[in-house]
Amino acid sequence: MAPTRIQCILIDDGLGSAWTLHHYKWHDQFTTSPTKRIVRVEIVAEGILRDIADEQLQAGHVDPKTILSTFTARLTSELTACVMDTEVAGFKSIACYRTGLDIVVQLDTPGLERSLVPIILRYETTKTLRIADKIMNDFIVNTTLRIAGEGGKPVQFHTGLGDNDITLSLSTPALMQPIIKAYPSTKIVLLHSSYPYTQQAGYLTAVYPNVYLDFGEIFPFLSVDGQRDVIKQVLELCPTNKIMWSTDGHYWPESYYLGALQAREVLYEVLENSIRRQDLTLAQAIEIVKRAFFENANKVYNLCLQPHIV
Repeated sequence: MAPTRIQCILIDDGLGSAWTLHHYKWHDQFTTSPTKRIVRVEIVAEGILRDIADEQLQAGHVDPKTILSTFTARLTSELTACVMDTEVAGFKSIACYRTGLDIVVQLDTPGLERSLVPIILRYETTKTLRIADKIMNDFIVNTTLRIAGEGGKPVQFHTGLGDNDITLSLSTPALMQPIIKAYPSTKIVLLHSSYPYTQQAGYLTAVYPNVYLDFGEIFPFLSVDGQRDVIKQVLELCPTNKIMWSTDGHYWPESYYLGALQAREVLYEVLENSIRRQDLTLAQAIEIVKRAFFENANKVYNLCLQPHIV
């Protein structure tokens, strides 16, 4: 970790695994600034709904109206507590994995109530609960965006690059325009360069003040040529105060190391070529690097950090 010079880690601690995962504060030993949480909202929602299902099944009846009312109140309470928690830097949604990014803003209550019945019945049978019903996923996202906007905390969205659990055509951030417009005071961070939809993500950052692009995870998943092409696409239209880097590092420290090393090398190469073509001055390139690797994330996530110079 030392060569990465990572000052602060923002950890999505809702990542499930068969392995034992360290508490997010455990990582403080590797950085000069304290680790912060990114709250994965679908995992929070599933925990709440699991508790409610246990209560309803133990009582011997399943009432959708009561379940929805209780779920809404508890989810609102939990997310509000996270907004107030100084250890929480922001929220994250994996709606992209579950039902796609074509998230509906206006939701009808009867439809929400009906969606709860099969969820509870599946839980009663399998003792596992995974929210993968579109109307319920959309409800969770809308609730999160509203509360996060009121509290001034950003919401990350998995976009693009993932695995075969994703429907690729539903992973483009272009589908998010309705919710971006519906919550203009909520900072929305598009993760993973939105690859292969980077240019669409760049367009959204250019035309909506509340949208930002995180160009992580392409390191080391893409070839070096692919990484260069994505960085070029990021810089085509994205305002340079709207882009930020991340490693998407997890499980192994090497993932942090490779993410840091390759991102620096590729951004250097792209900007150097721009300077040689006289598209940028050296001073402008330096400012882009400072914004991408520190200043923008520091501002968006309200970290209030001073850069630690090694």
